[in-house]
Amino acid sequence: MSAFTKDVGTTDTIQIGVLSDTHGNLPQSVLSAFEECKLDAIIHAGDVGREQVLWQLELLAPIIAIRGNCDWAPALQNLTTAVKRQLGTSLLLVTHKPTDLALELRRLKKSELSTPHIIGIHGHTHIPRFEQLEDNIWLLCPGSPVEPRGKSVPSVAILTLAPDSSPKVEFIEL
Repeated sequence: MSAFTKDVGTTDTIQIGVLSDTHGNLPQSVLSAFEECKLDAIIHAGDVGREQVLWQLELLAPIIAIRGNCDWAPALQNLTTAVKRQLGTSLLLVTHKPTDLALELRRLKKSELSTPHIIGIHGHTHIPRFEQLEDNIWLLCPGSPVEPRGKSVPSVAILTLAPDSSPKVEFIEL
């Protein structure tokens, strides 16, 4: 389910809801938070759990979803394990595990590495994270809205991409 096809120009600001590790449970607080933000897209970085989670999210915005290591349901087997998508001046790489994301970053072509903003998105750890690795490369994990780990609380993230500024992330604690 990689349905986000909006044509995005280089002058558009894009707002994306990011979540992962729902494990078949999508709290109403996630839907409410995303609905308030009027998102251009939603990214689910794996461990969806049940296809119904994607159906509910799809009512709010187009979805990019990838398969996580716990997505065994037959309906979720059609999801890819990695997505690379250019949106405006940003290149998004989405995997479930951070180790897979590291591999995808190493596989980037020289021309892709010159993209102004490369945002690697992963799940799996259930711990929110947003950090800049290099001048143009950031890593984002939204945490988990249902099974937080480490001393984190249930969360999702809002990623804002604007052509003339660095990516911005707001974590929403649920």
